[in-house]
Amino acid sequence: MASLTDKGGGARAETVYLAGRYIKLQRGISQSPWVIKGDGKSKRKSATSVEEEIARCIIPHFSPEDYKFSSSGREDIDVRMLGEGRPFVLEIIGPKCAPPSEAVMSRLERMTNEASEESVIVRNLRIVPKSYCAELHAGAKDKQKTYACVVWSKRAIVLSDLRGLEEKAKDLEIAQQTPVRVLHNRSQLVRSKMVHTCFCEYLNPHYFIMRVLTSAGTYVKEFVHGDLGRTSPSVAEILGTEAVIMQLDVEDLIM
Repeated sequence: MASLTDKGGGARAETVYLAGRYIKLQRGISQSPWVIKGDGKSKRKSATSVEEEIARCIIPHFSPEDYKFSSSGREDIDVRMLGEGRPFVLEIIGPKCAPPSEAVMSRLERMTNEASEESVIVRNLRIVPKSYCAELHAGAKDKQKTYACVVWSKRAIVLSDLRGLEEKAKDLEIAQQTPVRVLHNRSQLVRSKMVHTCFCEYLNPHYFIMRVLTSAGTYVKEFVHGDLGRTSPSVAEILGTEAVIMQLDVEDLIM
């Protein structure tokens, strides 16, 4: 790796906070390293992670004692994060160099994107004050997200079914119990969430694309299939048939 020493000098900071947004263009990448332990063995769920792809070129420049990665929420391993990206912060603890100049920051951003081979893209990398971390997590509660998903319907549907779904899912309040898939590490709660808008594109009698704008923390997969009745109403309930989400993308995140 080429040297990125900041020639500007200056006193070394105890902690440097780098903020930016990341775009995840490839499925099968977890946000943080995901290791499954069992039978005395450890196995990775994914070969790499968003955190590792971002840290790979940035962290060696600082040679810090440690670092922490945090973001405004997270997407599932099989979900892409598109649009303007998801805000994140790298907290670099005990760096061995002064905070870098804008030129060095731009170079680090470019190197990170080249090293990830466009599976994870970093944008607007910059130094921020410590207070930004609190703002990042506070804003996560109030954000809205636009999702695009490919949905399979067991029953053959027609265009009027989708127009009815769009109408019923406008400003729709849904009750979501903690999904079965995450009950092993999250407490059982019932959350009230909002689906603000819904637009559907008919593909064929059993497939359609659905774009929804939802409140923060909405489980979109469960909104589609209903999660054994744990999310109501759901797309499956409204259409009166079994519905399965085949692919899911976060298209935009509005803070």
